[in-house]
Amino acid sequence: MDLEISNKVALVTAGSKGIGFACVQALLAEGVKVAFCSRSQDNIKAALQELSDIDQNMIFAKSVDTQDIAAMQGFLTEIRAKWGNIELLVANSGGPKPGTVLELDNADYQKAFESNFLAYTALTNEVLKDMKKQNYGRIIYTTSSVVAQPLAILALSNAIRSALTSYSKTLANEVGKFNISVNCVMPGKIDTDRLQTLMGMAAEKKGISKAQHIANEIAEVPFGRLGKPAEIAALITFLCSNKAAYVSGSNIAVDGAYINGLRL
Repeated sequence: MDLEISNKVALVTAGSKGIGFACVQALLAEGVKVAFCSRSQDNIKAALQELSDIDQNMIFAKSVDTQDIAAMQGFLTEIRAKWGNIELLVANSGGPKPGTVLELDNADYQKAFESNFLAYTALTNEVLKDMKKQNYGRIIYTTSSVVAQPLAILALSNAIRSALTSYSKTLANEVGKFNISVNCVMPGKIDTDRLQTLMGMAAEKKGISKAQHIANEIAEVPFGRLGKPAEIAALITFLCSNKAAYVSGSNIAVDGAYINGLRL
């Protein structure tokens, strides 16, 4: 299927590893010009090395912290100078620190709100300048299955990801008239470094081996396995496409049927 996005300009945040990097790879495979960023210069270098067989004129990567609004504005200016207006935004981010409500304080909530919400509303406002001008755009936020099924040890993620989901629906209603779609994708138990870290922490807290904890987690997934970053990226790439032009304001799970209940 031709997704009709060849030569579009995309920005992927937290794009050097995991789900973000899988999105970079999937978009490049469709002929998209992809800019991506990460806080880690080492991770950027590793990602570019893995992409060394791709036409380098289609890739632009830089170490930028999304919370640094001025630095992000500078990055956007560089992207525009190189390729023109940004048409596709994949707003991906690592999750906030784990912990239960009783283990967290206001400083934790403030930090999570700044890194996983305000950084992305600020970025969205900047990118919307391009999208409104060209009467075209695709915005996808990666959130988490905790939006639909909260986890006790991820209290910050439960709250902040839900806030971003509500924001995205409100935004979708406002920018549809500009032919801009806005959607959220909720990854379930996806085999990333973050999940492996969280499972190790949970296993230690429960006093069991990490292998046993992973087996217990997989037992909760009807498909009987962890998901792959590429499976998230496939949906996100479709949502970036013209084939998905009428999909907006949606909150879509990629979770192997893990979430219990209806996803409204």
